[in-house]
Amino acid sequence: MLPLSDRYEIVRRLDAGGSIEFYEAKELGSVGSPWRPQFRPSRLLLRGGPKSVAPPWADPAIARRLVHPNVVRMFECISRDGVGWEAILEFVAGPNLEELAAKKIVSTELACYIAAACCRALTAGLGLLDGGGGRRVDFLHGALSLRLIQLSRHGEVKLGGFALGRLKPELPFDDCGPIWQKEIGRFSAPEQVLRDNSGPETDVFGLGAVLHALLVKGPLIPAPSGHATVAELLGGKSPTLSRLDPATTTVSPALARVLDKALARTSAKRYPSAIELLAALEALPELVNADAAREELARAVCEICPVEP
Repeated sequence: MLPLSDRYEIVRRLDAGGSIEFYEAKELGSVGSPWRPQFRPSRLLLRGGPKSVAPPWADPAIARRLVHPNVVRMFECISRDGVGWEAILEFVAGPNLEELAAKKIVSTELACYIAAACCRALTAGLGLLDGGGGRRVDFLHGALSLRLIQLSRHGEVKLGGFALGRLKPELPFDDCGPIWQKEIGRFSAPEQVLRDNSGPETDVFGLGAVLHALLVKGPLIPAPSGHATVAELLGGKSPTLSRLDPATTTVSPALARVLDKALARTSAKRYPSAIELLAALEALPELVNADAAREELARAVCEICPVEP
């Protein structure tokens, strides 16, 4: 099989982090044909260098089976003769949630809309069947953060980076290097810091931390250093909404209770999975008008990205 970079035309280099490079790419026309398709959708080409021999996903074969409107889809992932790897993913023309939150005030209604969309993405990974004997695999995310939530100019919310934390029920947590280290204390659950067994409730904490960041507009655990952050995460009280500034953000008591349960330090006290968290969010008055929230998101994205890249 040809390397992906030989089957795709590089449009532009988007970013680089660690030993991974990100490109916008378009598939070339059929071999031997003088004509190329009139419409060639953009794809996201990831290329891991020699220092990143193995793809960061826990199981690329299962990742390809995860297809949902709220998931950044993976199409292909191949190794390059032991010198690296390449992957083709869905390209979302828009900012990530961190970029949006840095430039726009995210309303409580919009924050809940985004969290609910991410719940649907996480739910899609639960009960996924492998490609072999039809064995059920709860495909977890494990590395939730604002940066991995992509937003489109049409108001779409798509969660990328599934299993970057190498989370599968039968495996203990295995950190994903610099990406995880930078997110410690921001979106990681206590069991991840302890490298203990993780489950669907681990992603509940991560998504709760994302929602908390949108509402509080600050870190989940304010601490002067990484060591202090870890110590507070493991030994302190569960985060609450007591730090919210009522002058800038209004959070209903019902939403506060939902978020406090999602952020319980003990996994048994959280929602068991994104399924139950989604049901709790959908019962809130903040999600009564999802269409209006989608339109609000589309307007916000268009304001910071007036021309589609």
